[in-house]
Amino acid sequence: MKRVLVVVSALLLFTMFASACGGDEPNVSGKMPGTAIQVNGGGTYWRLSASDFNSDVVTNKSNAILINVDPLETLNGAIAGTDLYIPYDDVVSYLSLLPPDKDTIIGVYCLSGTHSPEASEALVKAGYTIVFELSRGMEEWTRQGYVTTIRNP
Repeated sequence: MKRVLVVVSALLLFTMFASACGGDEPNVSGKMPGTAIQVNGGGTYWRLSASDFNSDVVTNKSNAILINVDPLETLNGAIAGTDLYIPYDDVVSYLSLLPPDKDTIIGVYCLSGTHSPEASEALVKAGYTIVFELSRGMEEWTRQGYVTTIRNP
């Protein structure tokens, strides 16, 4: 029952975002925020501004998984509430840590935005359908005034 409520909540949330945020790529529940990035072999992830990433992923933590894929994450810090720390180039080795529900909202970020596209693409190829990537990474996140924390290893 709880899983059904989570899925229904996620669908309702995306319907609200679609009407409020707009976007370029249609989805079954409306339009997704940000810029649609097509993945070779099929599928899409969405590149979001810091503001959209905050509203669609970070403040929606009850329905989302937040992943830091920065290889130096213990030095560079993290966005508060980050769930997982997975190397950007080895995401497929850690799929067992992710929810089995492929419609789970997944937010992916790194320090500068150079590594998160590779990780986002790997998640889409693994079948995840709602992957949001933070454009320009934590550097843009902090430039926009959002807070990062230092993770204790």
